[in-house]
Amino acid sequence: MTALLLASVLLLQQGPAAPRQTDSAEVNASRETISAIGLAVAEVRSGSDVLRRAAFNDPDAVVVERARLLQLRCEELTTAARAAPARICRTCFGRAQPAIERYRASLAGAVQTGTRCTNTLRAQLRERQSAAAVKRGIRPFGQLIIAGLRPYEDAIHGVRVALGLEVPIQQAAPPRRRPG
Repeated sequence: MTALLLASVLLLQQGPAAPRQTDSAEVNASRETISAIGLAVAEVRSGSDVLRRAAFNDPDAVVVERARLLQLRCEELTTAARAAPARICRTCFGRAQPAIERYRASLAGAVQTGTRCTNTLRAQLRERQSAAAVKRGIRPFGQLIIAGLRPYEDAIHGVRVALGLEVPIQQAAPPRRRPG
């Protein structure tokens, strides 16, 4: 009994346990990782738009250049999204942690999209008429990028809502039928 009383007095004199110093470092590292992935996704989306415009408006040399640049951006997305889950804290975000876990799960789709983008462009650029190949496949390629990144974008929106940085998107109510 005395030992228990002595231990409790010593704990009370020390005050509450100090928060771990690594928590803020882990949160900051997680946020930086999430931001880096967001930047990579934005670069791929932007590069896809630039390539689409070039395919319809610019000479073949510009189309090939834009395709090579986008291929690099897709490789960067794949690399960053593949490394990200290990860098995102699994316990640091409290109530927002379920949204972080959904985000973490969405990274596999971003890796797949980046890989498919890279492989598609690599195959098109190897063809003898590479600019023509890129131009022929530009519509399905754009759809691949949009559809592939949609789950990631939904997940990041969920994270931003959970962290209080955005408001949830309200679904429009279905139209009411008139009695008739």
